[in-house]
Amino acid sequence: MPYKFRIRFEDYSALSNSKFLITGQELVTDRQGIINLSLPALATYVNIGSSDLKSYVVRYPLEGRAILPKDPATFIDIYISKPNPDKMELVSAKLTAQSTAIAKLEKKTTTGYNEILRLLKENQRKGLSAAAQMKGRTEFLPLITESMNTYLRTAKDLSASLTMLSSAMQTVKNYQRVGNQTVAQVSEKIVDYNEAFSFTDKYKDTYKQAIAVYWNSQELATKYSNLIDVLIYDFHKPYILGLNNFIIRLYSINQLDAGKQKGELKNLSNDLKTHADAMSTKLNDLSERITTFNAIIGTAGTN
Repeated sequence: MPYKFRIRFEDYSALSNSKFLITGQELVTDRQGIINLSLPALATYVNIGSSDLKSYVVRYPLEGRAILPKDPATFIDIYISKPNPDKMELVSAKLTAQSTAIAKLEKKTTTGYNEILRLLKENQRKGLSAAAQMKGRTEFLPLITESMNTYLRTAKDLSASLTMLSSAMQTVKNYQRVGNQTVAQVSEKIVDYNEAFSFTDKYKDTYKQAIAVYWNSQELATKYSNLIDVLIYDFHKPYILGLNNFIIRLYSINQLDAGKQKGELKNLSNDLKTHADAMSTKLNDLSERITTFNAIIGTAGTN
């Protein structure tokens, strides 16, 4: 299907006769900043990006993904701006091992999705060959399983850190001794978890489409999508978003004198332990589901 991408600066002036990345292809805009591109009907979004970060950076859509409209005649507007010389557009802060791993996973996933669109476009009539499907499964299987395993690991690490914090709050003396260190550890685990969750949520549709195309199974793709929905709605929302209440309570307790902290800390400790125990129980169930799905997808399509 033909789509029209309109690339403009924030003052609405066009990026004329310039290179721009769409689905990994370096394309050239016309005088009005427009790129016409035919895409397969199954495509729901495309990856976009700057061909020259020294000249311009993409401001919108966010996360380098442009959603395709239902009506192909509708312009897909992309807004760019000159890079700010006073600010680093690419932050080279210290990356944790997990941040680096997720960045690599994201790069491979983006490249893989671009390849899906290319193959679908080239094989709209005859469909993918068995060799192309096998190659796609080989490429995406480790990405799909690694993303879910990373999510599960970070969720378990966070749950364990909450149990440690609960123990640290049993007495005021113990909290004063190890509380700050334990809270810092919980904060680190929350950051790790949020990275894994954001990745899982962001690429849910990408992996679903990869499964539908390379495993040639809408049923398996739906199973994957349903599993991610369980992670989001049955775990993330009630257990992770539910931590906000504990954070607010802990902040309030920290404002109290030591003499007034005792009872409040004890109550918070008990409530947090109950929450962490419930998280752990739910994670055991999720672990079984993820292990089962990984086993299914690992053998599906190989016969």
